[in-house]
Amino acid sequence: MTKWFNESDSPQESYIKTMFYGGPGAGKTYTCLKIATALGRTFLIDTERGSEPYRAVFKNPDGSLFRVARVRSPKIIVDEVIPEAVKEGAQCLIVDQVSTIWDDAKDHPATRFPTASL
Repeated sequence: MTKWFNESDSPQESYIKTMFYGGPGAGKTYTCLKIATALGRTFLIDTERGSEPYRAVFKNPDGSLFRVARVRSPKIIVDEVIPEAVKEGAQCLIVDQVSTIWDDAKDHPATRFPTASL
């Protein structure tokens, strides 16, 4: 019998990656922040500048505000923002909204591949 669920070897390997999908106003950001700020020190990468209303609502377990980086560039997010969040002790990282980054990346000239003709 296959064992699908295994315990992590260490707390450092225990993590979850989730995606929330829904239309505008469905509560995606609210739900993510409610969960993340209850779990630990939260950092939010805000690609659409929509996080400000939540700053007064959600706090980290120690009472501090969750940290926000307002940036859209996938390269900057991967090369600079995420490493800074890790260095500063992020326990939860939210990218809101990842489809914005995807749209920017897929529309960038560097990601267009030549069309093959048969």
